[in-house]
Amino acid sequence: MLRGGLLLAPGGRHPLSGGYRNSTSILDWRLDTTYAIQTFYEAEELFGGRGRWIDWDDLDYNDFQPGENAPVPGAYVLIRRYDPDQGIWNGGSHSMMIDEMTVYRTLSGRVTRVEVTILEGNSGDKVRDDRVLEDLLELTPAGSEWIGTDRKIVGFGVDLDSRGRPVYTRGKLRWVTVPEIRLSRRKYPRVHDPVWEGHFAAVAVELARYAKLVRRGPTVKGQGFDPRGIPDGKKAWTFPTKRGAAEVDLLSVHPLPIKGLILVWEGYIPTGVEVEWAGADRRFRTVPVPDLKEFRDFQGAFPFPVIFGKSGVKVRYVRIRLPAQGRKAVLQELRFVYDWGRWRESEADF
Repeated sequence: MLRGGLLLAPGGRHPLSGGYRNSTSILDWRLDTTYAIQTFYEAEELFGGRGRWIDWDDLDYNDFQPGENAPVPGAYVLIRRYDPDQGIWNGGSHSMMIDEMTVYRTLSGRVTRVEVTILEGNSGDKVRDDRVLEDLLELTPAGSEWIGTDRKIVGFGVDLDSRGRPVYTRGKLRWVTVPEIRLSRRKYPRVHDPVWEGHFAAVAVELARYAKLVRRGPTVKGQGFDPRGIPDGKKAWTFPTKRGAAEVDLLSVHPLPIKGLILVWEGYIPTGVEVEWAGADRRFRTVPVPDLKEFRDFQGAFPFPVIFGKSGVKVRYVRIRLPAQGRKAVLQELRFVYDWGRWRESEADF
């Protein structure tokens, strides 16, 4: 687990083993704000991709469907400060993940309580696996309980397989039968999130539209070699000893402004690397690339940034050129660093 980005889900079969980037529309494994993570799941659901977002007020104990309107083990959990007097979410976000889940239901099938164990990072500067949430619905704005002193559950992110089914370990979801009881009707207050409604809801729609266009991934062309796909830690580009180049076409200007790239070279660090980017007009701009001569004999994976602009630029094409080298250079990973907007809400330590 990372701050903001959750890489491995203990309650699932590693649904985020490639990070968020294996959606094809997000070419980075890390999302560093809670709004970015929520946007990812919202966009994936809109486009019919590998994720689903479940708002807190979708949670229905009278019609409880794990993975559809309720979380599953391995699901992402977003909590945030809640102001009940104004009915708004008010910052101070924190990411958690469900490890195990126990559903208490009557013989008639009515759910009375959902208890989960939680895995979380950035909690007192450490990873914790000792938090238990005794009833999910009670911890939403519809309930009377709080996480800490002022936080409630905003919603859940569920990962889906290629057939649109929720991904989780069945043995970590347990069902317990309890006696029939009379349940009071829940009041679901109207809650607003000014940041989401003012910016990220529109971003999710644009990302979903883009994801449909780029369903099979961006196109890549090579000079001097044949690159296959985008380097993601599993597949790599191996540049020849002679001059070589690769060009990525994102098929359209990416909805998110791009601040730059992270290039991860494996074993040998090439010199004289040139990087260019262009918008829809194909007018390429050259950006400065750090001189890494002193690292040429570095062993292992070596990441370094290439900056397009601090606030991000509108990018469709990226071109990487290498002059002749003394040996082949392997680009293990190519990550796009996005600008998610002026709301750079780091997650609150919790």
